[in-house]
Amino acid sequence: IHDTTSHDPNDARAYDRSRRTATSLLKQKKPLAMFDVHRDAGPAEPYVKEIDGKEVAKCMIVIGRQNPKAESNLQFARRLKDEANSQYPGLVKGIFMGKADFNQDLFDRALLLEMGTEQVSREAAERGASLIASLVPGVLPASGPGATPQSRGAGRTIGWLLGIAVAGIFVYLWISTGSWEEMKAK
Repeated sequence: IHDTTSHDPNDARAYDRSRRTATSLLKQKKPLAMFDVHRDAGPAEPYVKEIDGKEVAKCMIVIGRQNPKAESNLQFARRLKDEANSQYPGLVKGIFMGKADFNQDLFDRALLLEMGTEQVSREAAERGASLIASLVPGVLPASGPGATPQSRGAGRTIGWLLGIAVAGIFVYLWISTGSWEEMKAK
């Protein structure tokens, strides 16, 4: 779900207003992740990168350290940053631990993404956001709460091991009994 509700003005109550939107969205559908996309304040230079000959806004991932889900949000942020570094080195400027909760207490995989600054062109910010979005499926859980991309591979490995064990038992019984009829009897 892409929601473009404005939570202006940018004041101390902006997150109270955005919390209502986030809560409403979470009631509509259980997401795999939730992203709050902003633009930082400050000069453009630290947030600009060239990728494939085009200016792209770098992303700063912000985690609210004053929320009970900060650790799970941070783990998700690290996976996203690692994937970004492998595909587009330098696209993620870093992970910043902020003093607020940024509504991240609402969900285990909730991130605040600062896409450039207000001095970076909107087009560059959109290009950066598009690159980040392309990486998200690779870091989302396989299914269910707590599942991670690594658990997909672990599940396949366990399936293969169980299959091999069952096949091994059948082969052992067949060899040790000498025939299918005796194996069925055992």
